[in-house]
Amino acid sequence: MTVVYVLLILFICFTAYSVTESLRFKVTDYCVKSKKLPAALSGKRIALLADLHCTHFGRDNARLFKSLAELSPDIIVIAGDLTDGHDETEFEYARSFLKSLTALGIPVYYAYGNHETKFSLRENDLYNRYETLVRDSGCILLKNESALLCSGARVYGPELKLGHYNAKYEPDRGVPDVNEYLGPADPGEYNILIAHTPEYEKAYYNWGADLVLSGHVHGGLFRLPFLGGVISPRFKLFPHYDRGLFSDGEHTMILSAGLGWHGFPFRFNNLPEIVNITLEKDNEFTGKA
Repeated sequence: MTVVYVLLILFICFTAYSVTESLRFKVTDYCVKSKKLPAALSGKRIALLADLHCTHFGRDNARLFKSLAELSPDIIVIAGDLTDGHDETEFEYARSFLKSLTALGIPVYYAYGNHETKFSLRENDLYNRYETLVRDSGCILLKNESALLCSGARVYGPELKLGHYNAKYEPDRGVPDVNEYLGPADPGEYNILIAHTPEYEKAYYNWGADLVLSGHVHGGLFRLPFLGGVISPRFKLFPHYDRGLFSDGEHTMILSAGLGWHGFPFRFNNLPEIVNITLEKDNEFTGKA
C-alpha cells in the first residue's frame, strides 16, 4: 500500500509541475546567416509564434504581448494552429489576439496549420468566415500565397492538405509537392517558408526554401535528457523533429516548441517558447536554445 501512495504522490507532483510549466514561456534566440540574404534584411529579427491553440498567458495574453513589445522584432510570424479549428467560439480569441498583435505596429505574417484547415470539416462555412476574420485583422495571411519582404527576399505560406498531417482525414498523401501549392521558387531570392509541419524538411529545401519556420510537434511534449522530445503528433516516439535548429548546407529550418496545447495543459522539461531569430548576411549559422 505504501508503494501505491508513493506512486500516487509522484504522479500528482509530476502533473502539477507539468501544468505549471505549460503556463510559463521563455524566449529562445537563434542567429541565421546566409550568403543569399539581401543586405536590407541583415540584422533584422523575426519573432516566431506557433501552436497557441487558444492559450492565454495572462489576461488577454498580456504577458505574451509584453514580451513581444520588449523584443521589438521587425517581423512577426505565426506558423499555424493559432486556434483549434473546432467551432465559432474560437473566433473571438483569434480576433482579439490578432488585433493586439497588429497593434504593435510590426508586420505579421500568418500561415495556417492543420487546426485552421480543420475548420473546413465543420458546418456553417466556418472556414471561409475564419479567413475573413484573419484578413480583416490587418495581418498578412499567406494561404498558398507569398509576400515580398524586400527586393530579393520573399516569404511563403503553403496550406497543406490534412492528409499530409494525418491519414485519418483522407488517404495519406505522402510527401507534398510544394510546387503544387506555391509554384516554383525564385532561386535568385532569399525564400522564407512558413511550413507548419517540419516533417517534410527535405521537400521544402528541394523546392527552394532557404529558411523554414515550423511548429506542430510541441517540442515532443515531454523532453528527456539526451533523448529529446518523447512523442510527435503522429504518436511517433522520440521523433527526429521535435524543436531547435536543423540545417543542410545553405538551408536552415527552425522548429518552435510552440506556445500552447490542445486538450490538457501538459508539458515536462519543455517550456513554451517565443523564438527570436536574427538574420545576418554570411554563409554560416549558429544557434542556442
